[in-house]
This record gives sequence, structure tokens and C-alpha cells, in this order.
Amino acid sequence: MHNMEILTFRYVTKSDPYDPTYPHWSRKWEYPTVIAEIDKIVDQMGRYPKIHNSSWGFDPDHHTRFKNQLEKKYLKHNVTNSDIVFTGVHNSCYHDITQPPNEQFKEAFDIVLNISALEEIPGDHDLYLDNLAAQVVPGGYLICTFDYPGLRLNNFNDIFTKEGDSDKISEHTQFWFGPGDLNVLLFIAKKNQS
Repeated sequence: MHNMEILTFRYVTKSDPYDPTYPHWSRKWEYPTVIAEIDKIVDQMGRYPKIHNSSWGFDPDHHTRFKNQLEKKYLKHNVTNSDIVFTGVHNSCYHDITQPPNEQFKEAFDIVLNISALEEIPGDHDLYLDNLAAQVVPGGYLICTFDYPGLRLNNFNDIFTKEGDSDKISEHTQFWFGPGDLNVLLFIAKKNQS
């Protein structure tokens, strides 16, 4: 649908980057791992990316801390933070990922993030993932983490593969065959230029 190539789809493990100051067990690995992946992208791009942090639930202990870290590291004016509810948190806005992106968000971001939030929303996770992918500019990235089990994908191949590419998806599905250390998946896809 959005002509995206899967770069990574694997468990986050205890050998990934770690920050013990995050209070929630999996966030100690998820947030530092995502930051490390963004840093690699920034090195390739040679500039600060325009980021949409669509992770939700801006509590002060970890989500807001991650939001603040993104804004400090990649410059506040480059980071849009959203939640599926109105929060009143500074530099955040309401955006419902269960709906297609509005014109302001459509193909507007170099990197779209969703950290352990998508699987918490009842409904069609394929559709929500597709809505996030629609926000990525050509050449940009979608980075997500998911608690597993919890994520329900039925049409994943339709969203992230193109015709004749069915063998490629099997390279990225090894997580279905056994648990990782944290039962959290890291997903990174890049939107093709054409």
C-alpha cells in the first residue's frame, strides 16, 4: 500500500541499548534502542529529521521523559508529539491513529514513531499501522515497538510488501517462532522513493 521495505522486525533483547533510569521494565531497553536507531538515520540523512512521536499516554515517568529527550536531541521544532486523547502536555497535540492522517500529517514526517502503544488500542492494528505509514515521507522511516503477544496483524503482507515480494517477508518473521528476552518487538520500515 505504502511501498515500504522492512529493515528490521525482531525482538528487543537485553543486549540492546539500556537506560536504567526509565521506570517501566521494557522501556529501559525500548527507548534507548529507538534513539540508537534514530541516530543511525540522522547519520545517513546528515540533518535533523522531522519526527512524529505518536506514542501515547504522556505520564511523567517515561512517556514524557522520552518526549523531552526527543525534543532536546533532535530539536523541539522538528518533533511533533501526539496522543489519541487531549492531554494538555506542552508541545503535544491530539491525533487519532485509528483514522487516516489529515492533510497536515499525510507524508509529512521523516520518522514516525509508535512505542508500545498501537497494540493497546482495540480494533484493527493493520489499519492503524497503515495510518502511521501514510504519515512517512518517501525515503522516511516508520519505527515501532510492540508488546508481544498483544499485536494483531492480519494483512501485514498487504501493507509492507509488493507483489512478488512474498519471500522477503519471511526474513522478518522469525519472532513468531519463539520468545525473546523482553517480549517486545522492534519494527523499522523505510518508505521507498517511488
